[in-house]
Amino acid sequence: MIDISVQLDNYINEAIELELHVAELYLLFFTSFPPDADFWWKLSLEEKNHASILKSLKTLYRVVKRIPAEFTPENPDALKITNQKIRSVISTFKEHPSREAAFMIACDIESSAGELEYQTFVENQSLESIYKVFQKLNGEDKDHAERIREYMKANNILTKQ
Repeated sequence: MIDISVQLDNYINEAIELELHVAELYLLFFTSFPPDADFWWKLSLEEKNHASILKSLKTLYRVVKRIPAEFTPENPDALKITNQKIRSVISTFKEHPSREAAFMIACDIESSAGELEYQTFVENQSLESIYKVFQKLNGEDKDHAERIREYMKANNILTKQ
């Protein structure tokens, strides 16, 4: 039997890794597509911020021994699968960069396990006050999927769907 605190710790570690992988991917997009560099740079920094927030959340959990429901692992393997997928995408993308593909990949990732859970957490209005500080730290670093789609529309970036 796995201790729930160990399972939760592993889950948060996987979530941190996910945010860092997404930041790495967006940094690759930043260097690959100069016209969109500012956009990808900002998203990359925001993903690194998400990882830092999750690290702080993990520290808080160790002290208070409770955590918001959004971080209760319903399917811990989903994050592992998403992380594997992102590592594979980074490797493949380096060999075959495509501006349109970058945006489709980003939309897909922002709708994946981990990213959606994080979004739910930062939008949850019924969090205990002790966790609201994380929402403040997150600030406007959210709604990535919507922001990506808005950027695509504003910049006439057409993708094959």
